Amino acid sequence: LRSAFADGKSKNRGSDMGAPPRSRDSAAEPTREEPEFHAYVRCRTLLSDPEQVLYGRLLRALPNHTIAVQVQMSQLIRPAEARHRQAALNRSNRKSIDFVVIDPATSPVLAIELDDASHNAPDRRRADAVKDAAMKSAGVPLFRYRVESIPSEQDLVADVQYVTRQGGAAL
Repeated sequence: LRSAFADGKSKNRGSDMGAPPRSRDSAAEPTREEPEFHAYVRCRTLLSDPEQVLYGRLLRALPNHTIAVQVQMSQLIRPAEARHRQAALNRSNRKSIDFVVIDPATSPVLAIELDDASHNAPDRRRADAVKDAAMKSAGVPLFRYRVESIPSEQDLVADVQYVTRQGGAAL
């Protein structure tokens, strides 16, 4: 049973009184709007060429540690005070650390940034200062190395030993 509205249309999604109702799978039937899709391509690598060099050295120098790459800061640190939580999160949101040295107990030992010439720009220097201050306040050591002088395996071991002596983490 169909009832007609004053404009002569039925409840069947605007079909005329004399026309048969549309089926549920009709192409003309309005559908739920599909989310917009953008095509993606897989990145060749997560790391730049200089970062790959440092990564290899870290793996060889620290075989008893895990080396994580491109770690979001929010996975390493969190705001200390609930009342400033959102402001603090906004400052560190979408920032990542190039490398994190992780001990066998899955605790971060050391964060490492590999800086190229782009870090000389004023906006990058400000962003780096925010990252440095946040990591320092959380007690996570952050070492910055320049692309032009990537540390040797021996220097990396010495840096981790220095940090573990300062903070008591196991090497």
